[in-house]
Amino acid sequence: EGGLVFKHHFAALSQTTLLKATANDGKSNEQKVIVEALPTLLGFQMKLHFPAYMNRPVQTLPTPNEKEKDSLTSDGNIVAPVGTKVEIIATANKPLKQVEFVKDKQTVGEWQSINERTTGSLEVWKNGTYTLQLTDTRGFQSTETTPYEIRAVPDQTPVIQVTEPTTDMDLVPSGKMPIRAHATDDYGITHLGLHY
Repeated sequence: EGGLVFKHHFAALSQTTLLKATANDGKSNEQKVIVEALPTLLGFQMKLHFPAYMNRPVQTLPTPNEKEKDSLTSDGNIVAPVGTKVEIIATANKPLKQVEFVKDKQTVGEWQSINERTTGSLEVWKNGTYTLQLTDTRGFQSTETTPYEIRAVPDQTPVIQVTEPTTDMDLVPSGKMPIRAHATDDYGITHLGLHY
């Protein structure tokens, strides 16, 4: 009439397991405990859209590889000039239901997810961090808390030097004077003008 109740707590199951209880010559029905991996990020692909004044083409990171056309291997960290818009495609280990974009520890909003991929974008204005909080289609959430770095690289002022003439000169009216200048910039020079 009165039965005994046995309890057991499995602290850390690492694989799917079949369970059944036995007492004397009796056996219970089998129960399957499925251990599922938590959603985690496997890789990133980023497209950097530089500020218009830089006249630079869109850069894709990592550079697409003909052998592995679908590989996403960027580490998720961003180093880009101030004002760059970054489009991100991230791939997870399993289909996703929801992805929350968190920038500098503030939830900004949700990113679009289709199967294992999620897409979104951000603009680089200052140094900071971001994370993606993943929820899979069964409701399991990622436990990853490692933030990815955003490093905003300021555009340096061009360095311009008149190399010829090297000193002040006296000229007669309608005289000719050769002028030579040299300019360098961290992102290149597209135009050099002379104002007098």
